[in-house]
Amino acid sequence: MPCSSAPPYFKTTSGAASGISVMFDEINLSRIQDEQTRELIVRLLNLIEQQAKAIRNLQVKNQEL
Repeated sequence: MPCSSAPPYFKTTSGAASGISVMFDEINLSRIQDEQTRELIVRLLNLIEQQAKAIRNLQVKNQEL
């Protein structure tokens, strides 16, 4: 998974995960010299963002019950 384009966590989101995205924007991936390590960090950050969105969606559903 090459880093040629901006990873999803750099895109501005509205709603539940916007705080997460802003926090991720502060991470400077170019400082990670090892390509494999950088790719792993990108994947982990994307996973964290996906989980934050899923948690927020479940919280909303919980409130509706």
